[in-house]
Amino acid sequence: MHISFDIDPIILAIAGISACFSIFYTLWYFFSYRSLKKASILSHKTNRLHKGDICDESQGVSVIVYSDNDTSKLVRNLPSLLEQDYPLYEIIVVNDGENEAVQDHIDRLALNYDNLHYTCTPNDARNLSRKKLALMVGIKAAKYDIILTTSAKCRPMSKQWISAMAAHLDNTTGVVIGISKTEDGTDVTKGRFLRAFMRLQNTVKYLIQAIRHKPYRGTSDNIAYRKTLFFKHKGFSHSMHLHYGDDDIFVNEITTKENTRVEISEESMVSVWYNNPDRAFKNDKLRHSFTESKISSPAFFMASLLTAFYYAIFIGSAAMIALGYSNIIIIATALLIIALTIIPQIAIYRKIAALLQSAKLMMSIPLFTLAQPFINFYYKLKSKRHTDYNYTWQRLKG
Repeated sequence: MHISFDIDPIILAIAGISACFSIFYTLWYFFSYRSLKKASILSHKTNRLHKGDICDESQGVSVIVYSDNDTSKLVRNLPSLLEQDYPLYEIIVVNDGENEAVQDHIDRLALNYDNLHYTCTPNDARNLSRKKLALMVGIKAAKYDIILTTSAKCRPMSKQWISAMAAHLDNTTGVVIGISKTEDGTDVTKGRFLRAFMRLQNTVKYLIQAIRHKPYRGTSDNIAYRKTLFFKHKGFSHSMHLHYGDDDIFVNEITTKENTRVEISEESMVSVWYNNPDRAFKNDKLRHSFTESKISSPAFFMASLLTAFYYAIFIGSAAMIALGYSNIIIIATALLIIALTIIPQIAIYRKIAALLQSAKLMMSIPLFTLAQPFINFYYKLKSKRHTDYNYTWQRLKG
């Protein structure tokens, strides 16, 4: 090996292009974090401003809780919903089908909470999305115009959850997109760090687009909207033939750049308890891989562009080393480009993870970033191979 500043123009060109890609990639992550940080600060300011406000009927909130026949989830999570620090709200538990055990549990709780109500979907409903049907039943039964949806597997992280989500809904805002996180200590199985990474990446993707006034997705575990807006857009009528879409196809239909806000304060978050974290993750990937084909968003193009740049950085650096393996200057430059990509990426990722209450990963981040497009492609391919199972006239697998 030797040191020489007489470098082949092709290697210089590769170095320049790789460095430009690295700068673009780092700046995108930096400005994404800054946008999320500003949104978090705004959330806290809004919550403080409205704390202690006296509610009238127009500010009442109907919380719709989707239940999938699992009484243990309700036993675990309903108390935190019933003890919210908000003056005017109701809880409507909608069970997927008739279930005597679930109804008995709700009836016992309702003796002490007159704002707790129960209903269910008919067992013989066919060719309809069960979850969307349940949400429609709950929304039709709702007393108030502000609808806040969640599910029995979720638990608010504070008593200010309803207050934080409802604070943004005014004359111009009709939709508030919140976030959910995997409950600490519930996912300890193999692959948990990859799942945490990919969930955070997807969350950041839809939050950033909403902050930049191009919303396309939320999470039905934590989203608020006006009942009038729901019926103005005919609810889920455009996607009732699909099992999925209550958190992306529907959100894509009702949101505009003017009527949507993001709420990401810690008080507004819900934690999700999964019986089987790996299966839940795979199901989420499959359904989103399918529903993404039904909506359009700049987020998909930007994600592909960033992935291409990331790979170009590593491929370009490897090409530099291969072409100039005998020159220490070239090798050092290639390694520097990789380092100046990875180090800021890890630092910014950890800041975003702290802000959104996700796992703070370290050296696995670059490996997961490189693996992510292949995992996405696998689920995209799988969703296309089993397209029939996305429709309500087919039996949904596992």
